[in-house]
Amino acid sequence: MAGCMPLTAEQIQDVLRHFDGGSEYSIRARALFVVGINLGLRISELLSLNLGDAVSAEGEIEESVYIQRRHIKRKRTGRIIPVNFEARQALEDWIPVLNRWGGVLPSTPLFCSRSLRRLSRFEADKILRPAFAAAQVHGRRGTHVLRKTFARRVYYRGIQLLREGEYIEPMRLLKEALGHGRLETTERYTPEITRRVWSVIANLGEHGTK
Repeated sequence: MAGCMPLTAEQIQDVLRHFDGGSEYSIRARALFVVGINLGLRISELLSLNLGDAVSAEGEIEESVYIQRRHIKRKRTGRIIPVNFEARQALEDWIPVLNRWGGVLPSTPLFCSRSLRRLSRFEADKILRPAFAAAQVHGRRGTHVLRKTFARRVYYRGIQLLREGEYIEPMRLLKEALGHGRLETTERYTPEITRRVWSVIANLGEHGTK
């Protein structure tokens, strides 16, 4: 969504504090937010997940989730997404609530209403907007903020790994993490980085040729 800005580390903490109320709905909202910024899925992909995608038959949180091809933009291919520590913790808090609501079947939507109806994109947006407002998020505050925030986190983690000596291309790392087919698409997720690159190129001549 054009106009959505990624959250800074400080804003992420402000959003999380907004979900510290302890109610079952706060736990759901927190899980939706934390899983969103750690898996980097489009909101349609995130809301397509079922309980069985995230929890094994033994009741353990899966190490990865599979997004079916039919839920992927342009339906190119399905994707396997790792579930990291932060996302696992949020799901470990949320799943017991979902179970108390009666959501115990593998086909139960992972993110749903109290009546176990799958959340719509509009409902997810309505859940997150108050937290974004409280964190003073500027620009549009839609659900795409989650994916934009994931992109920013992955990119800067790539930069950190590069500085630590790993042979890695941060933009290509981000392209794979977002599941993009073209690098040009990925570049739209990092406008501030793209502007910096253009600035460097534009000023190369000022320092002569070495």
